Amino acid sequence: MNKAAGLDQDAAADAPLAISLVRRNGQPAALPGLGPVIERFNLGLRHQIAAIANMPPVIRADALRQLRFEDWQASVAADRIALHCSLANGKLTAYLMVPVPLVIGLVDLFYGGDGAACAPRPQLTAAEYRLAERLADECCRVLAAAWRPIAELRAESAMVEADISRLALCRADDPVIVQPLELGCDALGRHDLELVFGMTQLSAWPVLARDPNEAPAPRIDRAARDRMLAALMQVRLPVKTVFTRPELPLSQLMTLQVGDIIPITLPQFIPVTVAKRIFAHGTLGEANGHAAIRIARIEPTTAPSLPEGLLRHE
Repeated sequence: MNKAAGLDQDAAADAPLAISLVRRNGQPAALPGLGPVIERFNLGLRHQIAAIANMPPVIRADALRQLRFEDWQASVAADRIALHCSLANGKLTAYLMVPVPLVIGLVDLFYGGDGAACAPRPQLTAAEYRLAERLADECCRVLAAAWRPIAELRAESAMVEADISRLALCRADDPVIVQPLELGCDALGRHDLELVFGMTQLSAWPVLARDPNEAPAPRIDRAARDRMLAALMQVRLPVKTVFTRPELPLSQLMTLQVGDIIPITLPQFIPVTVAKRIFAHGTLGEANGHAAIRIARIEPTTAPSLPEGLLRHE
């Protein structure tokens, strides 16, 4: 290795590395609060499939993934249709991506067949499309019920979209959260599904970013808080006023004798300090035979709002 190349490598090693705060494409999505929602959705979906197939399937969820919308759209298999679920007039939208062979098998079971999956066709039959629409309606209601502990969102609309290129959950560069699901059933076999959300919509609920297993914040004992505040209000703080601060040259100070007079000028407003911080300004006066300060202005940085009155000068 020549010396110049070695210096270049050392400089590259010492150079600062650029760090992105944006999650890279395909990385796991950190939304622990979404887990219970997915569990409730899977349970509801399981009941809906069982009602059609007359046998309960097994649904398992894999780890969440975060992708750019256009990258996810490009990765969708050709034999998928989208069950478009919209809650609260689009406040929350989700796609459930379903394989066409699963729909064909469900229709076959519904009409008394054995449910054996057939090769996907370019278009669904009328019966298959109606069943897909029914499944979309049911999934929309299931999603609303799964979301209910977070927010009350009414199931608004559901539709079936067979053309993946027409999906428009968000902008091409926006991130989406993808929940892979595996559905298994003796009669239907194994099928891969995906539940897809827009990250922008999910960010409207900060609770999704919190771990549901985390201990809740301790509740505030209002009676104890009131007692503490009452005790705090009885704490005594030193209150001090400084009328004037005359300044004399050192030569004059050295010649001062008993009986000399130092002239002073009282300001219009005298500062009142509490614990070495200026609390207010006031004017000099007298109350009950004692020198006193009448508060004229309280500094805006002072937290408590005290009534105007007389502070005895000590």
